[in-house]
Amino acid sequence: MTPPAPHRLRRNALEKLATLSAEGSNTQPQSVDLKKLCRLYPCKPLQSNKSAYLGGKHGVLGAKAPMSLRELETVIALSRAATHLSNAQDGEQIIPHLKHYLPTAPQQTFSESPFLRDFEPSPWEAFTFNVTTALLSAGKKAGYLRHEVTTAIDDYIEVCTSLARNSANLNVNGETDREYEGYESSFPPELALVIRLAISLLGFLEAVAKDASFFNTKERVRLVLTMKDILSTGYMTALETALSTLRNAKGAQHEVKEWKRWVKHYAAIRRPLGGMLLRQGFMAFLCSCTSILVAPLEANEHGDVLDHLRSKPVIQDIKNTASSFEAVEVLADIAADEYATIEAGSDYLQLGSAWQHRLAFQVKGHALESFLHCSLLQEHAADPNLLLAWLESTLGDPIQMADESLATVVLKSLAVLGLTSSSIASNLSRSVPRYIVQGGFDTRLAPIAASTLSSILSVLPDDTTITTLYSLGNVLSSTSGADRVGNPTSLIAPTFRSHPVVNGIKQQPAGSSISLEFSEFDDSSIVYGTVIHTIVGVASQSQDQKMIALAQSMLIQKISRVNTAVDAKIITEVATLSIYGGLLEFKSLLKLYSKLSHDALVQRDQLLLTSASPQYSNGMVNAALLRISRQISPDSDKYEVYLAHLLETIISKGDAHTSDNSRTTDIELASQEIAQLLEPLALLYTVHETRSDKTHQQDQISLLQRDAWFNMIVHGFSITSKFGQRHRGEMEVIAKYSRPIIPESPHDQVESDVELNTVLRRAMSPQHTTEQKQELIRLLPGCESDIKSLSYPEVIYLHTTYVISFLRAFTGDLGKNLYSFLDPKLKSNAMSNCMLAITGTTVNAYLDKTLKGSFHAFSAPYVAQQLSILFVSCCHRIERVQQAAFLCADRIIAQIPSALCQKCSIFTLLELLSIMYYSCLEADVEEYDWKSKHTSRKEKVSIELSDNYTFRQMTLTHFHRKAKSWVLDVMNIAPLDMKGLLQTYLSEHDDDGAYGHIALGRSFAFEMGSVIPSTDQRLAAIEKQGEFSINTGSDFIAQYTTRQGYRFDDSIADPDHEWLRFTDGEAHNHTLARNDRRMDEATSILAKIEDSALSHRPVPIREMRDGLRRAAAVLCRTTNDQCTLVHHLVGIPFAVFTKQSIKLGISLWMGVIKENPRMETRILVEIASNFETTVRKRMGMFYDRFNYIDPFYIKEEFAPSDRGAIAKRQQAAQNLIAPHFRLLQFLSSHFHATRLCSLYVERIYDRLMHVILDNMQTTMRSPLGRENHFNVILLGLRVLRYSTNATNALRWRLKDRILSAALAWFALPPR
Repeated sequence: MTPPAPHRLRRNALEKLATLSAEGSNTQPQSVDLKKLCRLYPCKPLQSNKSAYLGGKHGVLGAKAPMSLRELETVIALSRAATHLSNAQDGEQIIPHLKHYLPTAPQQTFSESPFLRDFEPSPWEAFTFNVTTALLSAGKKAGYLRHEVTTAIDDYIEVCTSLARNSANLNVNGETDREYEGYESSFPPELALVIRLAISLLGFLEAVAKDASFFNTKERVRLVLTMKDILSTGYMTALETALSTLRNAKGAQHEVKEWKRWVKHYAAIRRPLGGMLLRQGFMAFLCSCTSILVAPLEANEHGDVLDHLRSKPVIQDIKNTASSFEAVEVLADIAADEYATIEAGSDYLQLGSAWQHRLAFQVKGHALESFLHCSLLQEHAADPNLLLAWLESTLGDPIQMADESLATVVLKSLAVLGLTSSSIASNLSRSVPRYIVQGGFDTRLAPIAASTLSSILSVLPDDTTITTLYSLGNVLSSTSGADRVGNPTSLIAPTFRSHPVVNGIKQQPAGSSISLEFSEFDDSSIVYGTVIHTIVGVASQSQDQKMIALAQSMLIQKISRVNTAVDAKIITEVATLSIYGGLLEFKSLLKLYSKLSHDALVQRDQLLLTSASPQYSNGMVNAALLRISRQISPDSDKYEVYLAHLLETIISKGDAHTSDNSRTTDIELASQEIAQLLEPLALLYTVHETRSDKTHQQDQISLLQRDAWFNMIVHGFSITSKFGQRHRGEMEVIAKYSRPIIPESPHDQVESDVELNTVLRRAMSPQHTTEQKQELIRLLPGCESDIKSLSYPEVIYLHTTYVISFLRAFTGDLGKNLYSFLDPKLKSNAMSNCMLAITGTTVNAYLDKTLKGSFHAFSAPYVAQQLSILFVSCCHRIERVQQAAFLCADRIIAQIPSALCQKCSIFTLLELLSIMYYSCLEADVEEYDWKSKHTSRKEKVSIELSDNYTFRQMTLTHFHRKAKSWVLDVMNIAPLDMKGLLQTYLSEHDDDGAYGHIALGRSFAFEMGSVIPSTDQRLAAIEKQGEFSINTGSDFIAQYTTRQGYRFDDSIADPDHEWLRFTDGEAHNHTLARNDRRMDEATSILAKIEDSALSHRPVPIREMRDGLRRAAAVLCRTTNDQCTLVHHLVGIPFAVFTKQSIKLGISLWMGVIKENPRMETRILVEIASNFETTVRKRMGMFYDRFNYIDPFYIKEEFAPSDRGAIAKRQQAAQNLIAPHFRLLQFLSSHFHATRLCSLYVERIYDRLMHVILDNMQTTMRSPLGRENHFNVILLGLRVLRYSTNATNALRWRLKDRILSAALAWFALPPR
């Protein structure tokens, strides 16, 4: 994401703060942060200013002094936050603050600043729009403040009315032949006010059109009439005069240049300032007012009112709805007047620019839609026949229909009108097809035209639909000379781009037939493409199997009737029909596509193979298959048929028999045919990824996938081949969703699939065998001797396994690759050695991509999921699978130790130890029966074991030894996090079998939690006392007991407890309310404790401990953000900043992080922020006033040293150093535990190290600070080494700081 420009940082920060304050104020009646933002610029009461406008006869509300840029940014930030209010009480702060700004908007000026240009489209429009939107949104949220909002809007309307009236009375050239002085070189201020009013009205109209539901019907009608009076002819004339004066002004004043720049900017964004732009905004508001009367609020918000009305029951409900005839009549008259105005000025509009035409068409479209709404409500107020005449008149004008927005409104309005009356629908069923055929409109409107015709035909008999389809189909049977010869333009442009070509199309005098006659220079492909799309749309929307079969058959029969471009369009469009049609027609179409694709490759048909359009880059048949892949439903019975067809087609390419001299295979042609199917198959898997493993015929699909891969390898789709590199993306997707090539289900499989599968013998010849072996040797150079001894099927099998495993590794999947060891053929040393080499190469590729740190799917949490799968495979019943799994797990944990610091991986490891122990215990418990499948309910871990208990015991011994080495390796670099996870595992155990219960996983967790890490130099230095070996088991149990105490605090309700579901609603709400009160009390207590600590007042350790544990208990269970509690939980230990407080804080922080991982980032950010505060305040090891006295520079006395004074001074130094020492231990452990987890965590550490290293020059001068100094440098080196996203400049900067900080210790005399 591109960072914001430096001058936008404050604006973005204000908007973010305001939005977060509005969204996160659930726990308090009013947001304190919003109150602070409102107090930045308190509004003063407005006063009447009769001299505010030149020539005015009535006083208007005068604006304040020019608004500063910062105030404008604050107001807009508050306004945008108003749409995110979480409670009505916050509206009491925003509405009184913003309501004073709205009446001043038409006259508001701003202090000069170059950054005003960043407000789009202008600061005046943005100011009015945001303030109005904020008032309307806050008024909806706080209904009891609605009167204040309407008062502010009335004041704004009063100001605008007065200004517009005075503008209409203004005479620029003077009242009596008096010329305005300086007219040629300056811009009169009263004309600037006219333009400013117009821009402000644009923002106001857009805002009220967006939230028109705020007003009731009477208020909307009154507001529409008032705005119509404001936009009178006099004001429009004054506005055009002001704009003309501005364009002709030749002065060099700054104000003239700025106004010209704003006018040019509006023209550049396709909204030229003028009366037409104001009319467009007014008619958009009118259309919004009428749409509320006929459609629900959801349809208005999504802008699909006309689509909502295209339903006969909806129209009937509207007609049965009681509505005010007077209100509807007023709105209909205004819409009719605007339509008449546009029609009357059509000749004048021809002289305007293209964007003025576009605005005029938008005004006309809003007028037609508004009149349609009124017609549905009251036919007597808005005559539907008059509307039909308007729509048909517009439909017959190709210039107007060239505008997409107007054409969309006209077509959808015709569809709605057709549903109101069968007679209207009957007439439209003849006129709309004629327009589709002879209109020559933009092809982007083809779906809308088809949908319109389908809606019209839905109320008519089926015979009419069939007649219409045949009439449209007859158009595709043209035998004109241009079509028989073939239009060159059509052949190279199958994309059917829009061209307003209407010359040469002759309308038949009789309305019963539809036909075309083209001149020699016409491009008929546009019309043909539209007709084809219409046939497909009408048939598919009818949802009639027979109608769809008829349309599909008719279109297929038209292939080769016109030209190749039309054939390509039919091929792509008929794919949509097949999805909605019957299964038999679907299968026949797939066979047709296969034949067409083969013939196109043989005949080198460039149109069917390639296309000039980006969306059809691989040919029209390929585009049709892609459309099926994208649109087919995963629940349809055609899904598995289509998937099986693609796989079977891939398998069928090439020679299915052993090659000999009498039968040759065109491998290149087969490879090209396979390549045509890879993209549709990959898209099918991607779009319907949730269904890829849930087919009804999983075994059959799995076999087809396996054989398809074998055939692809035979025909050159390897990692390094040209086909493999060209289709690398599609092959990765297919490999990701393909099932293992060897299923795990058969236990009694004696013969190998390598020996039985005939696909592995395709294209087998001495030359091809040699080529395949050489290719595999290049991929596995260490297995050259083994590969040379393999047969051709074995080489193809290994090559396929390598390609699939390698591609899966690049998509983040390692678990499925181990199933390849299940084949009995792998008992041989050669095959087994090659398979182990493939596994090693695959995991190396996976690690290379993971260590880059640039892919979210390869972050540590995802690696932990793969590690869990590998742990399960380490206990597999087949020894070869275990060897491969141990190999992969060893390499992953060695390179990415943070993967074992995740819940899913370490919990799976511990559960597997318990499961394996239980399975071995069965040898003594179950004498006659044995269980092959063992499952853990905790982590949903399931393994299937053999009946050989000796092998089970060997597996358990090996797995236990490996688990111990893995956990110890990670424990040495991340001891706090690993012990925290082990405590979490112990605390989550259920109570089943509490007495006399033995679980190897729990015993292992306690054993590892008691180990002293080798990196802990202090504890590791303690010598062994006799035969007793020490450990940290006491500290581990103490922290575990403490966590259990606040984790199961009964005074705090758990929102996830199941017993709450059985209580009635009132009791449930009462419980939640009581819990909220307790949370508020806890928050206030913590705030008092932190204030006392920051004020250096004594804080009882018991009170602080109880408050922090209570906060930790809430954070362990909550599903909300709870930013305030996190702030206090971290801030209080830092405010006290003693060894005991930091130790208590680290214990609680780690407990919360491991119990509720979503709090991890918030806690880490707070720790980093408070750590930086200690650096700035010179606390702890950064306390530079601690003077160390060198013994060689003090007075020498022949007397015993004062040991008490020395110990006191040493203790004082220890008290200063200890807090930072504990924090550095925590940060170092957590850095290794979160490495490659998140880019943002890495940035937190990077920033923190820069801050710390910059201040290492002034650390405490004491020999006891040596260890802290070393730990800081060591942590900095680790951050530098494992940084994945830092640029070279940042890395060199960090290196410089590390070296400077390291050498700073030696800058002073020896200590």
